[in-house]
Amino acid sequence: MAKSYRKTIIRIAIDHADEASLKAVCQKRGMTQISLVSRMVKWLAHQDNEVQSDILNTEPENWSVPKTTKLLKKLASSR
Repeated sequence: MAKSYRKTIIRIAIDHADEASLKAVCQKRGMTQISLVSRMVKWLAHQDNEVQSDILNTEPENWSVPKTTKLLKKLASSR
């Protein structure tokens, strides 16, 4: 039997230029906008506090290493 997943639908607001860029990426990747945004949200939600803070341009608690160094190390270790 297939698993039943409960989904939540949200609305987002983006600038016109960002919408055009999003459409271009979706077309290039053969994905719908909903699929692409869902994957981005899932990815972001599973990152640690420091990566989330850097992506969202906010400061995490107890920041001890320069952002770029920490982010590069995190990205390099995930390959």
